[in-house]
Amino acid sequence: MGREEQVEEREVLESIFPDEITDISETEFRVSITLDVPGEDDGEAEPPVLLLTVQYPEEYPDKPPRLDLAAPQNSTSP
Repeated sequence: MGREEQVEEREVLESIFPDEITDISETEFRVSITLDVPGEDDGEAEPPVLLLTVQYPEEYPDKPPRLDLAAPQNSTSP
């Protein structure tokens, strides 16, 4: 899969998750994942968010993308 196919794949993901995806570079993007916490229906606290960073290597799809999962820098620990 060449660069063209990577762009098409990225466009499909953006059509499914338009508000959750942020481009970092031509080969890297970040997905914000808002978690649904059972029993947290009070609505006072913001739901927890995870950040999934996806980076395509030049050899993709022969080589898998790099995936990094992290909490936002401004998040608080329980």
